This record gives sequence, structure tokens and C-alpha cells, in this order.
Amino acid sequence: MKAFGSSLACITQAAKDKSGNFAVTSAFMIPVLLGSIGMAIDTANMIMFKNKLQVAADTASLAAASALASKAKNEADAKELSVEFLKGQIGATNDPNNANDNTLPSQTNDPTVTVLTEPFNVTGKKYTVTMDATYTLPLSPLARMLGYTTADIKVTSTATSTTETKNALSMYFVLDQSGSMGDYTNTSYTGTCYNRYYGTYSCTKYYTKIESLKMATASLLSTLNQADPDTKYVRTGAVSYDLSMYTPLAINWGTTGVSGYVNALYAAGGTSSTEAFKEGVKRVTNASEDAAHKNKNGQIPTKYMVFMTDGDNNYSIDDTYTKAACDDARSKKVEVFTVAFMAPSKGQALLKYCATDANHYFAAENTADLIRAFKTIGDKAAEQLTILTN
Repeated sequence: MKAFGSSLACITQAAKDKSGNFAVTSAFMIPVLLGSIGMAIDTANMIMFKNKLQVAADTASLAAASALASKAKNEADAKELSVEFLKGQIGATNDPNNANDNTLPSQTNDPTVTVLTEPFNVTGKKYTVTMDATYTLPLSPLARMLGYTTADIKVTSTATSTTETKNALSMYFVLDQSGSMGDYTNTSYTGTCYNRYYGTYSCTKYYTKIESLKMATASLLSTLNQADPDTKYVRTGAVSYDLSMYTPLAINWGTTGVSGYVNALYAAGGTSSTEAFKEGVKRVTNASEDAAHKNKNGQIPTKYMVFMTDGDNNYSIDDTYTKAACDDARSKKVEVFTVAFMAPSKGQALLKYCATDANHYFAAENTADLIRAFKTIGDKAAEQLTILTN
């Protein structure tokens, strides 16, 4: 009986002794803590790699979309390009000298690349490239203590592009050829002069206003030709005036007709802009213009007028009538560019009124200014004519 009591006392004492509990608890908790630390590290790595993968996928899909828009690749080749681009980008983000670099992924499957092709702005195409990429990221040994060995990283990227597309335009020139257009400008050049024995020598000459106008118009027309080399989207026409309107040139495809018309101009007479400007509005807004473009390029054209003078009207009533014609052009959505070439204040005031806005008005005080003004008009028209978006 004494022995039993002694044994019971030992058991009771052992039960009360908790000195070994910490070791037992630690044996269970340390792996969990280490695993949690590993998961925290891996989570940071996963976020970092997903960001890298997203940037790579965005760049790859954009490369494919751009290749399609520029017609450098067909659809199959563009898809292959995007996949190779992605692989190259991923490889470039890793450190090949670091054996412990756990951002090195393994590809579970080739990225899925889809291309959607749609019509765009009548003559163009819109491409939408979508890439879905999944990579398997190996986890750290610490995370494996919790039973996790890998994690899948997934991203999606979409890029769009369009082919170059043309916006049709019709442009009509209303140009002053009054007598003052024969005056000399202050712009000189080296030309050929003749002595009384009919010998030649180099001498300084000055451009006339009409010569300057011809050069300026040629610059504008050249810009339009570059933007529309096949003459499928640009139609131009012209009319000149002095104290009366000269025979108008009908609007036709390209710029050849206007070039010949302007080169044949000569300076003579007074100034009356009304009838010529009204004729320009009538020609450029005629329903036949819309029909001509619709039949050839399927579009409704943007309408432009270029109104130029170097003086002012002989009769004030012409200012009133011309302004009314300018109001008519504005109501019919015609963009009017105006150029006052060494013009007096009254002529400038009329052209400022007729311009669509301040950015459509130009004051030229010499030949270089005039050429620059016409070139700017051509650039603005060509910018609307040709659009490329990526």
C-alpha cells in the first residue's frame, strides 16, 4: 500500500511539472513559422514577377499589333512574334549568374494569342491583339515546409492598332490676281540680267507677289500629293479674281489642274472678292462633291477653302457681301483658311473675319512668310487626311 502511494505521488508530481511544454510546442511551431516566412518572401517574389510578366506581355502584344498595322506581318507571323517577344522579355528580367534566383519561371503552356480584325474608318482595319500568359513560379524551400512547391502567375494584355486610313477632302482656292499682285516684294534672289550688248550677268532681283503666290501654292499642292500619291482622296479646284471673277476651274481629282491654273495667273485690274468667294463656296459644298468621293473612296469629304488677297476691295459693299458669303461657308461646315499677303488693314480685317478661327488666319509680309503660310495650310489638311494610331 505504501508503494502504491509513492507511485501515485510521483505521477502527480510529473503531471504538475510543465517545464518540457515549451520544447514540445516549439517542435510544432518552428516549421509553421519558417513556412510562413517563406510564404511572405514568395508572395513578394510573385508580385514582383507578375509585374515583370505584365510589362512583358503588354510590350509583346503591342509589338504584334504594330506589326499588323504596318503590314510588316500577317496574323500568324504576328502571333509568333508576340510569343517570341514575350520569352525574350522574360529571359531578360532574370539573373543568369544567380543560382538561387527564384524568379526564374517555367512556362506551363505557350501564351494564348488571339487577333480580332475589324473594319476601321471605311478604308482601314483595326487590330485587337490579346495575350494570355501563365508561368509557374517555383517556391522557396521554406514554403515547401507547408506543402506548397509552385505557384501559377497569370496575366492578360490587350493592344489595339489601326492601319493608315485616309480621310477624304475637297479644297477650293480663291486667289487675288489684281494689279497690285504684280508689285515686287522685298524678297530678293540672284537672277540673270542682260547688258545692252545682250550679254548676261548675275544680278539681284526681287520676286513679285504673283510669283510668290505661285511658289506658295506649289508648296501646298506638293504636301497634298505626298499625302495622297494615288489621288484617291483629294480633290481641288480654283478661281481667281480682280475687279471681276475669272473663269472658275472645276474641282477634280488630285492637284494637277490647280497647279496649271495658278501658274497661268497674271496681275491685272482692281479688287472685288465677292463673286469669286461665293463661287468657291458653291463648288466645294455642291452635292456632286460628296457623290464623287462616295463613289471612289466611300467617304464624305472635309471641305476646305483657301482665300488670299494682297489688298482690299475697291468698294466697301464687297466687304459686306463677302462677309455674308463667309458666314454661308461657316454654316455649311467649310473650313476657311485666309492669307493676307502684304495687305492693308482693311483687307486684313476682312480675311480675319472670314477665317474659321484665329488659327486659320495668316498674315504674310514677304515671300517666305507666304510660302510658310501655304505650307502650314497644306500640313494641316494632310494631317487630317492621313491618320495612323497605335
